[in-house]
Amino acid sequence: MKRWVFGYGSLVNRQTLSGGDTIELVTLKGWTREWRHVVETPRGAFCLLTMRECDATAINGAVIAVDDAALEGFDVREAGYDRITLQSGLSAHEPAASRGPDDCVFAYRSKPAKLGWATAQRPLLLSYIDSVLDGMLQSFGETGLDAFVRSTKGWSHHIRDDRAAPLYPRATRIDAAKRALFDRTIAFALRAHA
Repeated sequence: MKRWVFGYGSLVNRQTLSGGDTIELVTLKGWTREWRHVVETPRGAFCLLTMRECDATAINGAVIAVDDAALEGFDVREAGYDRITLQSGLSAHEPAASRGPDDCVFAYRSKPAKLGWATAQRPLLLSYIDSVLDGMLQSFGETGLDAFVRSTKGWSHHIRDDRAAPLYPRATRIDAAKRALFDRTIAFALRAHA
């Protein structure tokens, strides 16, 4: 039996992972994504992504194969989240070459004390949004960006532009074309969820 971690935000972006990870693209039914995981740092408080159960929805993501050391690393990276075991709802986007039906799949969702919507005092970070959108684009194409916008709750005009000096520690650099695409995607998300 192998173990996997389901990523639905920055974990979909391979540049935020260590090289050589075994990754498979999946859809998880019965869950939704939300911009409401509050992180407090010496440089300020911010809202990142979390997930919660929601019968009528599904989200795209990736599963990453883990050993003991990698799982411990994810536990550190995902501080403030509870590691849970997904019991069902996963389907592969392509034939699952490595994942077996009896494998264990973990996910991280916010601890209840960390839940809160974005405000001016705890905005969304543009460097984090860019990293997430870049992963979705790499994995699922522009259709995946649209699906991400539609399946993610809590889009907010409270966005801190930290692209010049990213506060997100695993921020990925994007070129001008991607920046323009992501800006259009974010503008669409804000209109669609107003």
